[in-house]
Amino acid sequence: MPNSSGLIQIKRDLIKIGGTSLTAADWTAILKALIDDSIKGILRSIGDSGDSPSNVTGKTLLRLLNDLYTRTRVLDANTGTQVVKHASGTYDTTVIVHTVTSGKIFYLTYANVLHDGGFNVSLQIKDTSDVTVARVIMSREQGQSSIFIPPIKIAEGYDIVLVIGGTSGNGYCTILGWEE
Repeated sequence: MPNSSGLIQIKRDLIKIGGTSLTAADWTAILKALIDDSIKGILRSIGDSGDSPSNVTGKTLLRLLNDLYTRTRVLDANTGTQVVKHASGTYDTTVIVHTVTSGKIFYLTYANVLHDGGFNVSLQIKDTSDVTVARVIMSREQGQSSIFIPPIKIAEGYDIVLVIGGTSGNGYCTILGWEE
């Protein structure tokens, strides 16, 4: 059993934590301030400006959650007007699969193309002047499917077309998305 001077030394060592000159009371105050600052920081990041907002240039947590929700709206069947279309055609043709409604934007989330011959088949986006602005999918040997995250935004009046090449055979496609 240590003598009384040994107990006093142990008590001093316990009070002065980690070999520093700080006492347990000092550490308690520091941790409380850290916790308080952390909570204030979290509240600021979720949109509460608090006494002095520090997140003025970055996105708040609420904004980031809203962005995530916006990008996953496709999972909600109540978002906009759902569009599911299928088209097919024979070789050497172009078939309009969907024309974006006036005043709306179409959000393309999924597309596939298939064919039953060794020729090119593609899904393209054409503007109001019938100029191809994007080739979304192209396949020569087999079918091709793609999920678009984030969705591809297509302007009003634009056409989504299935372009089938070759000298024989058929091409097919399916698109999924929504307009709003």
